[in-house]
Amino acid sequence: MTTIFSEKAFIEDEVKSNVVIEIDERGVVTSVEDRGASGEGRAADVLLPGKLLVPAAANLHSHAFQRLLRGRTSRVSKDNPDADFWSWRMAMYAALGAMTPELFFEITKRCYEEMARAGYSQVVEFHYVHHQADGTPYEDRLLLSKLIIDAAKAAGLRICLARTVYLRGGFGIPANPRQRRFIDPSVDVALADIEALANLYASDPDVNVAACAHSVRAVDIESMRTVFELAERLDLSLHVHVSEQLRELAECFSEHGVTPVRLLADNDLLSKRVTLVHATHLDDYEACAIADSGASVCLCPTTEADLGDGVPRARELFERSVPLGIGSDSNVIIDPLREVSLLEFVQRLASNSRVALRRESRDGLLHGALALADVSRGLGTTSTGFQPPTIAVGERLEAFAVELDSAALSGLCGVDLLESLYLTGTRELITDVFLGSRRIPRV
Repeated sequence: MTTIFSEKAFIEDEVKSNVVIEIDERGVVTSVEDRGASGEGRAADVLLPGKLLVPAAANLHSHAFQRLLRGRTSRVSKDNPDADFWSWRMAMYAALGAMTPELFFEITKRCYEEMARAGYSQVVEFHYVHHQADGTPYEDRLLLSKLIIDAAKAAGLRICLARTVYLRGGFGIPANPRQRRFIDPSVDVALADIEALANLYASDPDVNVAACAHSVRAVDIESMRTVFELAERLDLSLHVHVSEQLRELAECFSEHGVTPVRLLADNDLLSKRVTLVHATHLDDYEACAIADSGASVCLCPTTEADLGDGVPRARELFERSVPLGIGSDSNVIIDPLREVSLLEFVQRLASNSRVALRRESRDGLLHGALALADVSRGLGTTSTGFQPPTIAVGERLEAFAVELDSAALSGLCGVDLLESLYLTGTRELITDVFLGSRRIPRV
């Protein structure tokens, strides 16, 4: 057994004082004791005086290999001054051209190590790089999937591997040669890989497998339906990019006569097991359909801002009780505190009001900090297949500690600490991360 003492801890919607947490050899919490103002219990194995311990964050959407693009895509030429999602995508294709399995593993591992230090404890890897550069499968078709999982384990993260089905170059467009590493010869081949991964890791408590369709532009609607049927049969969570770009909406309307979320809704492909990634451009019908279905939405504020995607209707979705979570997506920035603060501030700008996301606390007030803490953990979603990060008996300890005397938190107490942390804090405040029995101190 290991005991951890923290001067403050955010537990069960309250900031408590002088908390002693006991974990077993697996990193599962066996007891949580709030010793109040007495301060007793400082003779613990791990001492965190002057620290606030809060639940870690869940990263519901990552493309780890895109970490390679950081700092390399914000250039334009005089001859071609336009820069948008589609021009960024060409840079992404180029980066993949000569990537070996060894380099793929190294980039992914470094990305996950950065996530762990930034306070993420779980990651959903939306994985669509499956084959060699010429499109030929590796001798082991699951090679890159296994390397991703190995990288997550090395970093101490729990991982949901969302093995992605990718079948065509776009709406009514055959595969682009640059997409050969993504595209499977048929939906059945892709589904066989998903099922094989699910069986391979069925007994691993730190690995889940999800079914995943890249998007309605990359997967035709009939194939999309078979992906969803597999998820139902194997009881897997299901992820899909949707309505990220206005051009995507226009092309979907041209092919189907409806926009992407309406297409899914009209085909009964929305449910509680589904996570819609981005969902940036929604009409009223689509927002209602998402809420009625119980589906979750993963927002990736720093990537969406970087790519100029647009402003999602996050406030409206949250008020409709749609479970929201965050993702680091392209991993240009890996910082859950920046994700939630950017999400909140952009919603304020869009609505000309303050405290866009809020929920009721025990004191009967509506607190924005509590809502942002929920979103950072992916509370209410089924995206990862794991219990959301928490500090609770019977659950794996997934938490990070920040300094109370930092410029962001000094002089504050109670829920005010959380408000400042989630609105003005960054990963630089983090001194320690706890991933089960693993402690990652700041170096």
